[in-house]
Amino acid sequence: MRAFDKGSLGVVEFLLKKGAEIDQAAKDGTTPLYAAAQEGRLKVVQHLLGCGAEINKVDKYGITPLCVAAENGHLDVVQHLLGYGAKINETASDGVTPLYVAAEHGHLEVVEFLLKESAEIDKASNEGFTPLYIAAQNSHSNVGAMLLIYGANFDNVNSYFYKKVIDYIARGIINYDEDPQKKLAFAMGSHKILGSDSVVNGLDDNLIQQITELAAPHKIVLSDIPEKHRNTVQERINELQQEQNTPASYFAARVGSLIKPCRQM
Repeated sequence: MRAFDKGSLGVVEFLLKKGAEIDQAAKDGTTPLYAAAQEGRLKVVQHLLGCGAEINKVDKYGITPLCVAAENGHLDVVQHLLGYGAKINETASDGVTPLYVAAEHGHLEVVEFLLKESAEIDKASNEGFTPLYIAAQNSHSNVGAMLLIYGANFDNVNSYFYKKVIDYIARGIINYDEDPQKKLAFAMGSHKILGSDSVVNGLDDNLIQQITELAAPHKIVLSDIPEKHRNTVQERINELQQEQNTPASYFAARVGSLIKPCRQM
């Protein structure tokens, strides 16, 4: 198992050629595929699957390679495992799913991908905890926002976290053009206009396009928001815009009016 843990593709290929059992499990039930997925070793994962590794084989806790990849935020491995037929809603012994553990650890890109692939959004653990609940417990408002957009049930979420999620979405809508990733995407996309003056002049056009697509953050628009939350988001947008348009002198005057002068003796 050590070769797989270290992600040494050459050693993995050598051992398999020498007759190593591809799904041989350690004492804790972890297989070579599980270990590679846990460490984010995509090439090893690809090779093992190509050689017939069992994709949904679980460890002693019922955790699949997909679940452990999601838990550790390895998006590329998650994408490949799902593309190869991994079960997206497979539960571990405690009832958690890949979406649940990704939400728990704040892996936003993994959460978004799993939701796009139709992960069951409100599937609860054996204790009755949903991905949204565990995201709230860990203050992952960005994950909460993604879950809201995809229709998670917010009925039992505490009001404080709900307000944080609404605020996150509202700020994301009105500040999109100021996002550092957006600026990077714009810079990468403008290289043809700048010509020889571009800082990325000389890079392959296909590479430029890939970097631009990766750099651009997900753009949230009001129409993305489920109707039951849309007015609340709009109200928060209005509040934030009003704050931005209020002169600083107004706040200074307000603070000044609240400060009482000290009584002279």
